[in-house]
Amino acid sequence: MKHEFDRLNDPSLFLTYTRLKNEANTSACRAKKSFFQNKFEKCTDSVSVWETMNLLTKFRVKRKQRIPKLVSSNGSVLDSDELLCNQLADEFIVRDCTSDVSDLSEAIKKYEEVFVNDNPDYKFKNVTSQEVAEAMIYVKKSKDNVQSVPRSIYRQFVHILSIPLAIIFNMILVTYEMPNSFKTASCTPLYKGKGRYSDSRSYRAIYGLSYLTKVFERVLYLRLVEMVNEKLSSRQHGFRPGKSCETAVSYFTQNIFDLIDKTNGKAIAVFIDFSKAFDTVNHVFLLKKLMSKFDNKIEPYMVHLLQNYFSGRKFCIENGDFVSDFFTSLAGTPAGSCLGPLIFSLFINDIGDALSLPFILYADDLVFFVDAANLDLAMAEIRECYSLLCNWCSENSIVINESKTKAMYFL
Repeated sequence: MKHEFDRLNDPSLFLTYTRLKNEANTSACRAKKSFFQNKFEKCTDSVSVWETMNLLTKFRVKRKQRIPKLVSSNGSVLDSDELLCNQLADEFIVRDCTSDVSDLSEAIKKYEEVFVNDNPDYKFKNVTSQEVAEAMIYVKKSKDNVQSVPRSIYRQFVHILSIPLAIIFNMILVTYEMPNSFKTASCTPLYKGKGRYSDSRSYRAIYGLSYLTKVFERVLYLRLVEMVNEKLSSRQHGFRPGKSCETAVSYFTQNIFDLIDKTNGKAIAVFIDFSKAFDTVNHVFLLKKLMSKFDNKIEPYMVHLLQNYFSGRKFCIENGDFVSDFFTSLAGTPAGSCLGPLIFSLFINDIGDALSLPFILYADDLVFFVDAANLDLAMAEIRECYSLLCNWCSENSIVINESKTKAMYFL
């Protein structure tokens, strides 16, 4: 119809074209609205809600994207894939937090001796095929190369393959040696949504692990949670059974309401942002904490295995169809792993010992608050608590991002 109007220049044809176009757009909008209303009505949890929301807003469309160029710190333009990946690796690897866990071998052996003396009836519990089968069913997504056995095969023959996998996993736990393939990951740079596209600081690393790696780490995760759950801070709401973002918000709002509901009630909350918190975990500090701050609840094989787990971790970077050489991870928790958030929670678990005010944690998000009925006294308490927090951060090689750290005054 539009072509006919362009050819004949007949106004009546243009009116007909406009009417039909509007009717088509209206029908498409109604169909889209009906489709998404049905999708939202069928959502049963927050995961399905956000999946539908991402579909609606076309957020994080899954397609291989290539970064065409980056600009280095000295202003030179990097447009080859190899140079691009080297620049991104320099951004993702936090070199100031380098740690060598091999120096802890003697300390771990001494911990093992103390553990055995304190637990004379202790016996190592073998991984069962049931544990492996449940982990295989639990793992939904993975990043496998074309040479790997497809995930669908593992899931189709769970109860058969879980038996040899349990034997392999037990060998790993007994020898404290993880296969190198379990310590490698593929990394896809994801734009943060702000900053220049040509700036490597505008990207975060999204790591993909193989299916078998995720299954093994799921087994380790459940065992480690059982060992430490009683010692984890009750103020930590991230990545824990029975706790969530909702429980953290509920606890925070209830405490604030309790303070401002008093006569002349006021409150101040300080929201702390840590810079690259997950990427700056010092492995030596972490292992020392596991051996000293959890009342010998962590079995020695787990400490031995985590020492090996943090040794020789590598990742490659994918930029479109290009795959870089491998880079070595020097610090941080393994992103993309179910173990990563738990390991970070263990690392930050003693932060409450350093704070003088009530606080709430959700993974690496920290907020502490104070009764501000007496503003001068409240400010003094905040300064003291912040100073104590800075001391803890300095001792643990964690950096506070002051530009993103905010305070809020409640009346």
